[in-house]
Amino acid sequence: MKLALGTVQFGLDYGISNNNGKVDKHAVFDIINFAKKNNINTLDTAVAYGDSEKIIGDIGQHFSDNFNIITKVTPFQHSNDIDNLTKPYNLQNQLNSSLKRLKINSIYAVMLHDANELTSDNAKKTYQQLLQLKENGQCQKIGVSVYTTKQLDNILNNFNIDIIQIPLNIFDQQFNQIELIKKIKENNIEVHARSLFLQGLLLMNISDIPPFFAPYKEYFQKLSSFCKDNKLSKLEACLSFAKSISFVDKFVVGVNSLNELSQIVNAYHKVRPLEFSTFSSSCTTLINPSQWPTKE
Repeated sequence: MKLALGTVQFGLDYGISNNNGKVDKHAVFDIINFAKKNNINTLDTAVAYGDSEKIIGDIGQHFSDNFNIITKVTPFQHSNDIDNLTKPYNLQNQLNSSLKRLKINSIYAVMLHDANELTSDNAKKTYQQLLQLKENGQCQKIGVSVYTTKQLDNILNNFNIDIIQIPLNIFDQQFNQIELIKKIKENNIEVHARSLFLQGLLLMNISDIPPFFAPYKEYFQKLSSFCKDNKLSKLEACLSFAKSISFVDKFVVGVNSLNELSQIVNAYHKVRPLEFSTFSSSCTTLINPSQWPTKE
């Protein structure tokens, strides 16, 4: 199963299409239990995902042997005090805290949450801290979450990493490049893709899409027509796209309910891979959520 379970909604009110807020803890138990029964064996979390790690730790004791857990860290301390925004933060201490919240002794992978941390002046020191975590036996793999192909190419040229997370969906296909894929595979790097549904934007009815995306109406209309012609739901189209991408090892999907995860799993087994290359866009205000208006 190439699906992995993203957990940001367990700790935060996240997603442009999410009207229900953070997932209830009892619902999280049901979601994780369903994932286990359906051969989803990877949980993706982060220090920045509110109390997601703690919730996984509280619930995960029932499923601790069934999942590879990945967390994301930052070498800088987040603080409301502006004087502390660039204060170095010990990754060892941060991982220790994460493991304590998760109630485990070691983790499948640790990734830097921001790829810029491996392109900054402190990159070598940060990388050495990551290596030390692996040498200590506290994680099997180290890596980074990237946002652009330029970031990834820079990192691949300078560091030996084991795992990456990239954005990839019907509109954002920037990483689906033959030479880049070849480089990734030559280095035996595990690839996880996030944003398969673009925070749920790709699943929304055209009438419900926020006004901010009005300049891109033609993209959504084209997707709707494609789905109609191929007798697919938008969910099925997104999962059909995922099945067409062979270089990705895991697609990280976040859900707000057990019903959503059930629909995703059922659709994933149902659909066949189709060609989506003509949907690719380089418009960053469409494909990069960091450039969207802040959710109120």
